[in-house]
Amino acid sequence: MSRTAITLSQAMNELRAARGNISSPQFDQLIHEQDDNDARLPSVRLSLLNASEVEHILCLEPAKTNQGLDSFPTIAPPELLIKNLAMIDGALKNEKNAEASMRWRMNNFLLVAFSTAMDSYSEKKRLLEIHREPRWSFGPVRYKDQAVKLSGYPSYALWYGDEDEAALNVIVAQNKRFKWYDEGIPEVLGYMGFVYHHRKNANKPISPVYGVATDSKTFHFVRLDNDSTFVTATLDSEVDLEKVFSLLVHILKEALIVQSTQPKEPSMQSNQCQGSAEPLVPVGSSLRRKVAKETQYEKLKVAAVALDEDLDYYDIDERDLEAEFPEDETSEDEYSQDE
Repeated sequence: MSRTAITLSQAMNELRAARGNISSPQFDQLIHEQDDNDARLPSVRLSLLNASEVEHILCLEPAKTNQGLDSFPTIAPPELLIKNLAMIDGALKNEKNAEASMRWRMNNFLLVAFSTAMDSYSEKKRLLEIHREPRWSFGPVRYKDQAVKLSGYPSYALWYGDEDEAALNVIVAQNKRFKWYDEGIPEVLGYMGFVYHHRKNANKPISPVYGVATDSKTFHFVRLDNDSTFVTATLDSEVDLEKVFSLLVHILKEALIVQSTQPKEPSMQSNQCQGSAEPLVPVGSSLRRKVAKETQYEKLKVAAVALDEDLDYYDIDERDLEAEFPEDETSEDEYSQDE
């Protein structure tokens, strides 16, 4: 088997098949070879890919119906939101940095929508966690006949409950300006694909993931279901603020009820998908960093039992679970693309 294409799951299967004929040093070599290979992968910025490339690489496809985003209760936007948006637009009307205006508007949208969603939710202990511009990467995947990792910075990543659950539910990607009707959707869909495949690889329940691609005025809502199909809905907040606010509250409510309990038996299957010659394994993402040590330990423990050898949890080097971004790559690059 080629070591340049081996995944952790494949290494586990190979070890299990060896029936005790592989020593611990050989096992460690398998794991470290994969880590070294991941670190050498060239990085491709997700925001530079078009829709067909994202769908092909991550094995996602449009659903035949738009069920999931086509029906939701309408909620009148609170006066607080209306007033704050008006004040922001007035105060920043001469602001040349479009990102500043987007941030102010989206902070208000998310805060008020979350507060509204939580008003009807009983489990107050499951508080919202928000990461602003987490650095994510995902690979190896096949792009232009080359093994690469996809990388990027979603504007916001939201989830509920303990971080170790990796129960990420809603992703927001902001764009400075939309040139085309569906611009922004490929990027946020890509991040959603990262989460989908991460959950699959980590043996987490595959639950719907929601995304929003927005310039804070036009909103592209996306739902990715557990069969790898997605639906979209586009709304203009300047034309119909009520629908935008209502759908945002709706997806936050839906995300609140996502179950994120990990099954007891770890999966031993690697995730292959049509259209990618390389297995899809999350590498270096903030999601993987939260659970990678525990997840890998569980998988290694299964192999240790098969090999009848002891495994020390603390033998797993945290540094081996990281994948560095290029030093010159920053989130600011997302907002400096050609107009």
